[in-house]
Amino acid sequence: MIGTIVQQNGSWLTALGAIIGTLLVLSIITAIGQWKVFKKAGRSGWAAFIPIYNVVALFEITGKSVWWVTLLFVPIVGQVVAVWVMIALAKRFGKGAAFGVGLGLLGMIFFPILGFSDAKYLGGPQTTCPPMFVFIIYLVLTQLIRDNYPFSHYPMYSKPNSESLAFQYLADGESKPLQVRWYTGMSPAQLAKRFRTDMRKNPSEEKAAQVLLADIRERNQDRPKHALPDHIQLMEDRLSFDDGKLVENKRVIAGEAPKP
Repeated sequence: MIGTIVQQNGSWLTALGAIIGTLLVLSIITAIGQWKVFKKAGRSGWAAFIPIYNVVALFEITGKSVWWVTLLFVPIVGQVVAVWVMIALAKRFGKGAAFGVGLGLLGMIFFPILGFSDAKYLGGPQTTCPPMFVFIIYLVLTQLIRDNYPFSHYPMYSKPNSESLAFQYLADGESKPLQVRWYTGMSPAQLAKRFRTDMRKNPSEEKAAQVLLADIRERNQDRPKHALPDHIQLMEDRLSFDDGKLVENKRVIAGEAPKP
């Protein structure tokens, strides 16, 4: 059975590697095409290889305000804006709207065609990106993805080693795990981070956990349809290796503080 699982995992990893490799090759092809397009428009070709900034450069070349870039992160609207900008880019090189749609939907094909063909940049007004704009976009993105794999605060994703790993989670009075996001809107990663913060502000681990549980109970007041159990507690699950075996130890950090 173990051999079957290993074989299945190997096949899955092979398929994943093939997908990642294909996407990487297509990204490089697209970037090379963009590099040629940027050079034709009198811009630095290296911009094509910098994520986000290459998109900003396309908006600048087409004369569109770079603040339109923020709309690319809005579902559906982002796709419409992307195609709109690609059509404007195509027209700057004497191409029609159909070619612009191709740039927006099949950039790995149409950017190399535009870059390596004899199409010339026809000119037109260009915009200039404020120096802090790209930094702001990067900052917003990091805040959006910081709690999602593989960017979460869990050390098992960010600091893999042989040391023991401890994870805090919300549980009911019978020590059964509760979906903290369902009850509070807080992610498990945010729960762990908040506990570490409270640990620095309070004299004991128990007091820090009680402060956190009080906050969780308060957050839950805004979710009447998802009422918490009468008793909740903060628990810890610690994983470690002992003689080559994985050891799991669970413990209750603290329950809610007694009501006055």
